[in-house]
Amino acid sequence: MVLFALGDQAALSPFVDIYRSKRFWVIAMQFLLGAGLAAVALVLPLDKYLRYTLVFFWLLAFSSATHDIAADGYYMQALKQGQQSYFVGIRSTFYRIARLPGKA
Repeated sequence: MVLFALGDQAALSPFVDIYRSKRFWVIAMQFLLGAGLAAVALVLPLDKYLRYTLVFFWLLAFSSATHDIAADGYYMQALKQGQQSYFVGIRSTFYRIARLPGKA
């Protein structure tokens, strides 16, 4: 399910482009991601925590994909072409650095 959410960004991106601004989507998804993670923490003490946790993780995957689409569109509109390549380089560098602890 998570791979479906992240792999289906091509189907989700026209919706993000048509409705509201990219800035709105970025901010809304950041709040939704924070609320979703808080919800996961709150359902852990419950009896059927696994079911609820999986539902929230599934919703978080779609929120993350939507945030990714909106953030990419936002920086493409906000930055000039030279600045875009610089930003993509910085973003890729920190993404790779963040993956290092997971490989240890």
